[in-house]
Amino acid sequence: MKRLIHEIHRRSLWQVLGLYAAGSWIVLQVVDQLVQSAGLPDWVPSLALVLLLIGFPMVLATAFVQVGMRRQVASDEAPESVPAQTDSQAAADKSSPAPRSASSAPTKAEASSWFKSNVFTWKNAIAGGIAALALFGAATAVWMVLRGAGVGSAGTLVAKGLIEDGERVVLADFSGDSSLAVAATMALRVQLAESGIVSVVEPALVANVLARMEIEGGPINVERAREVAEREGLKAVVGGDVSGAGGSYILTVRVIETVSGDELVTVGETASDAADFLAAMDRLGRKLRERLGESLGSIRAAAPLERATTSSTEALRKYSRAEQAFDARDLEKAIALLDEAIALDSSFAMAWRKLAVSDFERREEAATRAYELRDRLTERERYHTVGIYHTYVTNDVDEAITTFRALLDAYPDDGTALNNLGVNYANQGQSELAAEMYGRAVAVDPYTAHYYNNLIELLYRIGGIDSARVVLDGFAENFPDHPNVAWKRSAFAYTEGDVESSEADLEPLLHSEIPSLRRQANHAVSNLRIREGKLREGEQVWRQAVEDLTPLGEAIWKSWLDLTVHFDTAGAIARLERAVEAAPDSLVDESVGGLSNFFYSIGDVGQGDRYHEREQVVDSMRIANIPDRFMPIVELWHRSRRNMALGEYEAAIRDFRDLEAAWLRISSGQDPATWAAQPIPAFEALGQADSVIARYESWLGRRELDNRLRSDSRELPRAYERLGQLYDDKGDLEQAAGYYGLLVELWADADPELQPRVDAARARMEEIVRGRG
Repeated sequence: MKRLIHEIHRRSLWQVLGLYAAGSWIVLQVVDQLVQSAGLPDWVPSLALVLLLIGFPMVLATAFVQVGMRRQVASDEAPESVPAQTDSQAAADKSSPAPRSASSAPTKAEASSWFKSNVFTWKNAIAGGIAALALFGAATAVWMVLRGAGVGSAGTLVAKGLIEDGERVVLADFSGDSSLAVAATMALRVQLAESGIVSVVEPALVANVLARMEIEGGPINVERAREVAEREGLKAVVGGDVSGAGGSYILTVRVIETVSGDELVTVGETASDAADFLAAMDRLGRKLRERLGESLGSIRAAAPLERATTSSTEALRKYSRAEQAFDARDLEKAIALLDEAIALDSSFAMAWRKLAVSDFERREEAATRAYELRDRLTERERYHTVGIYHTYVTNDVDEAITTFRALLDAYPDDGTALNNLGVNYANQGQSELAAEMYGRAVAVDPYTAHYYNNLIELLYRIGGIDSARVVLDGFAENFPDHPNVAWKRSAFAYTEGDVESSEADLEPLLHSEIPSLRRQANHAVSNLRIREGKLREGEQVWRQAVEDLTPLGEAIWKSWLDLTVHFDTAGAIARLERAVEAAPDSLVDESVGGLSNFFYSIGDVGQGDRYHEREQVVDSMRIANIPDRFMPIVELWHRSRRNMALGEYEAAIRDFRDLEAAWLRISSGQDPATWAAQPIPAFEALGQADSVIARYESWLGRRELDNRLRSDSRELPRAYERLGQLYDDKGDLEQAAGYYGLLVELWADADPELQPRVDAARARMEEIVRGRG
C-alpha cells in the first residue's frame, strides 16, 4: 500500500484525478440542465454517470503508464560513463551468442512495453471519450426518436396513434383499499388536469350519462366507465387500484381502450407506507403522463403532488367528497367538508380556493388565504386562484381578465377560466363579450351546470330572451334532474305569467334531500302567496324556509309586511320596537342594517342614524371589504334613504338618479328598469303623478329573471292599485279599469283584511265599464 501511495505521488496522479473529477462534475451539470430544459429521459444522467465511471480507471491507468514511460525515457537518454573492459570480459563477449534476429518472438518485457506504448495513450483516451460521448448521444437520440415515432416500449400512446393530443378520457374510481381509493382518484385527477395530453371529463358528465342509463350513483368502476365512454364516443378510460402488501401499498394505473377493453399502457409504483402514499401517487402520475406522451420537461416542472395539494391523505379524501357535494349543489355539505379538510391541513390551498367559490360569506377570507398559498398549487390551479383573488378581493377586473386570458393561452379548453373571464367582462359592462365567454364555456364543457346559469341570466338581461330559452332547453337535456333547471323553468314560467306552472316547477325542490334547496323553494312559494294577498299562508311557508328563526327576525319580516302591504305604520313600529327591546344585543347587532333601513323608510331619522352608526362598528370588517367600485353605490343608497326620511325629496331624487347611473356603470347587463321603483315615494310626496306612472310602468316591464318574484311579492299589488288610481285621476279610464282589473284578479282570494281594497277596485272598475257602455 505504501509503495502504491508512493507511486501515486511520484507519478502526479492526484492532479489527473482532480482534473477528471472536475470535468465529470461539469459534464453532469450540463446533462442535468439538458434533461430539465430539453426534456431528455430520466435515465440520461445515470447513463452519463456510468460512462464517466467506466472512463475513470482508463484515464487513471493511462496517466499512470504515461508518466512512468516519460521517466524511463528520461533515464535512458541520460549520459553514462563506460568503464574499460578487462581481458576476461572481452574474451567473454567474443564467446557470447550473436544478437537475436528480427524474426524472433518478442520477450514478455518487450510485449508489455508495446502494450503500454500503443494502448494506454492520451490519444486513445481522448478517442475513447469521444466514442463514449457519441454512444451517449446516439442512445439518447434513438430513444427520443423511438418515443416520438411510437416504436417499442419507448413509444407514447399519442405517438402510436392510440389517443390524440387533448383526448377526453373517463377516470374510473380506484379500486382496492377503500381508505385510500378516494384520495388516489382525486390525486390522479389533479395530476391529469395539469396534462395537456388528455382531458378528464367532469364527474357531472359521468353522473348525467349514468342517469340516462337509469343507474344509481356510486363508485365508478372500470366497466361502468367504459360504458360511459362508449356512449359519449370517447376512446379510452383510466382506472387504478390500491392494494396493501404488509405495511406498504402497491399502486397501479391502466389506460384501457373503450371498445375492446385492451390495456394500452400500465404503470405501477409502491408506497412504502401510508406516509409515502401521496409521494408514490406523484411518481405514479408522472410515469403515466410520460407514457401518454406529455413533454418530459413539463412533467418535471410540475409541482410535487403533496405541495400542489396536501400532505394529508384524509384531507384530500374530504376535499374529493366536497367536490361531489358542490357539483350536486349541496353547498352546506361542501362547505362543511372543506372546513374539515382545512382543519386537517391549514395550508391546503386547493381547499381554500374551493371554499372561496362555495361560501359567499367567507369568500374574501378564503380567496385571500388561497392566494397566500398559491405557490403550493399546480400551475393551472395557481392561475385560477390569482384570478379569483383579483375578482373578489382586490376587485382589479383588468388584472383578473389578464390572469384568466393567460390561463386560457395554456389551457384553451378550461371551462372554469372561460366562465370566470365572462364574469369579469360582465363586471366591466362588456355584456356581449361576457356572453361569448359563457357560451364557449358551455360548448367546451356542457356538463358543468353553473355555466348555463350565467349564460341564461345574462342573455335574458340583455334582451336575448329567445336565446336564453334555447340554452335552458340544452341545460334541461343534459341535466334533466338538476335543481337549477327547475329554478330556471320556474323563473321563465313566472315572467311569462304562468304562475301555476312556475309553482309546479318548484315541487321537486320542496322535497329535495338538500336542506338549502328546500328552504329556497319555500321562500319562493311564500313569495307567491304574499303576492296573491294570502299573507297567513305565506307566513306559514316562510317559517319553513328560515333556519334558526328568532323573535326579532320574525318581527322584522312581519313589520315590513305591515308597512308595505297593510300600510299600518304604527303597528309596524310597535311590533318592531317590542322585539328589539326583548332581543339580546348580539341579535340586534346582526340586524342593524335592516333596522336602519326600516326607520329611514318611516321617516325616523334619529333611529335610522343610530342604527346606521352602530352598523359601521359591528359590521366594520364587511364594510371594509366592500370593493371600491361599489362604495359610491353604498354611499348614495344611504344618502338617498336619509334624505327621504328628512323630507328632502328633491335631493333624494337626485341621489336616486346618481345611484342608477353609478350602478349602470358597473352592472353586468342589468336592465335599468330593475331599479325604477326606488324613487317612487319621493315622486309621490312631491305630487308628480306622471313620474310615478312612468316609474311604475317601467318597473313592470323590466327584464329580470331570477329575482323578479321576490320584488313582486310586496310591490306588484301596490303598483296595480296605485296605477289604477292615478290613471283614474287623470281621466284615462280605460287604463284605470285595466289596472283595477289586474289587482282584482291578483287578490281574488286574498286574506279578509285585504278584501276591502279588492272590493273598492272592483266597484270602481265596474263603474267605469258601465259608464263606457
